[in-house]
Amino acid sequence: MNKEMKTNQMVSYVTNSAILVLVLLMMVIYNYIGAKSLVVYSYFVTAFYLLNFFFIYKTWLRLYVWTTYAMLTIYMAVCTVMLGYNYGFNLYSMSTIPLIYYVKYIAKKLGGKDPKPVFWTIAIMLSCTISSIYTVYHGPVYKIGGVPQIVFLGINIVTVCSFLFYFSRRMVILVVESEEKLEIQANFDALTKLSNRYFMRNILLNAVQENNTKAWIAMIDIDKFKVINDNYGHNVGDQILKHLADIMTQVCKDCIVSRWGGEEFLIYGEGDSVSTDIIQQLRKTVEDFSLPINDQLVKFTITAGVSAREDGQTMDKWIISADNKLYSGKASGRNKVVY
Repeated sequence: MNKEMKTNQMVSYVTNSAILVLVLLMMVIYNYIGAKSLVVYSYFVTAFYLLNFFFIYKTWLRLYVWTTYAMLTIYMAVCTVMLGYNYGFNLYSMSTIPLIYYVKYIAKKLGGKDPKPVFWTIAIMLSCTISSIYTVYHGPVYKIGGVPQIVFLGINIVTVCSFLFYFSRRMVILVVESEEKLEIQANFDALTKLSNRYFMRNILLNAVQENNTKAWIAMIDIDKFKVINDNYGHNVGDQILKHLADIMTQVCKDCIVSRWGGEEFLIYGEGDSVSTDIIQQLRKTVEDFSLPINDQLVKFTITAGVSAREDGQTMDKWIISADNKLYSGKASGRNKVVY
C-alpha cells in the first residue's frame, strides 16, 4: 500500500470514527427526549458505520465514500423531518459538499474514478431543501423545543464547523504539497538532484536584465561519455552523472550548478573576475576521482568552457560563448578548461 493510500485510509478512519461517535451521542439524546423512532433508526445507522470500518480496512474507499454520502444525506433529511429544520441537521449539507470535492481531488491523484461531486452536491441540496420545506408546511414529527433544541443546534453547528475546518485545512495542505512537488519537478533534475536547464535559464536571464558584468558561467561536458555508456552500461553512466553532480556541488560551493542536458552541466558564479581556480580545481578533482565498478576503477574527465559576461551581452550570446570554448577544448585534446 503506497503512502497516499495509507494517508487516505487514516483520514477515512478518523472521519468514520467521528461520525459514529456523533451518531451514538445523538441516539442518547433521542432516547432522553422520547424520540423512540429515531433511537431505532440510529441502531441501523450505527451498524452501517461499523460496517464502514470493514470497507476502510479492505481499502474499498470508493465504496465507503459513496455509501457515506448516501447515509449522511438520508440521515440529514430524516432528522430534519422528525425534529424540524431549526435543529440544525440541514447544516450537514455544508460539511458534506467540501468532503465530496476533497474526495474528487484524491481520486484524481490516485487515478480512481470520478466520484461525481456535482451530482451528489445537487442531491444533497435538494434533500436539504425538500426536508426543510416539508417541516415548514407540515411541522416536525416530534415537536420538542427548549433545551433539547438548543443542545442539538449547538452540537450540529460545532460538528459542521469542525468538518469544514478539517477538510478545508486538509485540502489546502494537499494543494500546497502538490505545488511544491510540481515546483521541484519543474526546476530540478530527478537523477542528479541539481537544478535543471529551465531553472538556470531564469538565473542567467536575471543576470542579463541586471547587466551583471561580474557574473560568469562554465559549460562542462563529460569527455567520451558515450564510450563509457557503451563499455560499462547506462547504469554506470548514471552513477557517474550523480557522482559528478556531488563533486561539483562540493567544489563550487558558492555557485549555482545545473544539469544542462545529457552529460552537459552549467555552473553560474559571480566575482570581480572569472574564478579560474574553482573550475581548474573541479577539473583536477574529477580527474583524480575513480568509481569502483565490479573490481575495477572507472575514471573519467571533463572539459569546460568558461565565459565572463560582457557589458550588454544577451543571454544566448553568453551561453554560445561558453559553449564554443567548451568545444574548442574538446577539439584540442579534452580534460581542460578554456577561457
